[in-house]
Amino acid sequence: MLDAARYQRLMLNSQIGGGGTYVTIAARMWLQAAEVGMIVDRGRDWREDVQLQLDSYGPCWVFRDDPSRLTTRVRAFKLAEEQL
Repeated sequence: MLDAARYQRLMLNSQIGGGGTYVTIAARMWLQAAEVGMIVDRGRDWREDVQLQLDSYGPCWVFRDDPSRLTTRVRAFKLAEEQL
């Protein structure tokens, strides 16, 4: 759910990310909140600004809270091909 992103020399930590998140947000352009949803695992480091941003897309999120762990992070990946 949360990702780190690098833009030129700027490192952005704990940004909303992940393919499933973007698909859910995009689907809201055509579907009602009741027709699309995603489970979000919130840990003890969950931030209020992230909550407010997700809430702005409507009630399409199902939150599971677990204060014993950190919030789910997007796993690192490596491009298989060279960037164009």
